[in-house]
Amino acid sequence: MCEVLAWKSGGVYTLQFLVRYFARQETGEHKFVNHIMWVSIMSMLFCYVLGISASYQKEWSWKAEPICAAFLAIGSCIEGMRILYVYFDDADWILTHHSRP
Repeated sequence: MCEVLAWKSGGVYTLQFLVRYFARQETGEHKFVNHIMWVSIMSMLFCYVLGISASYQKEWSWKAEPICAAFLAIGSCIEGMRILYVYFDDADWILTHHSRP
């Protein structure tokens, strides 16, 4: 069951990534669309690693999931820190200097 769900979920996340990638191209690489595109990539990679480890059950295959999860968690933390840095502006300054007419 894990194998079937992993491959199908990987396909769904691949389609989701493609939609978000082309939306990113249409919106001129908007920050929000860029962030959610990376979420799709992380989920897609994890599902494919699960699918590969479930399809080829060897001695090493049970180790693939936690190793992949650890690397993706580190990548997610780095992306989270990058997002915090990008949005680390003073809200009062933004509201006064970028107010709408």
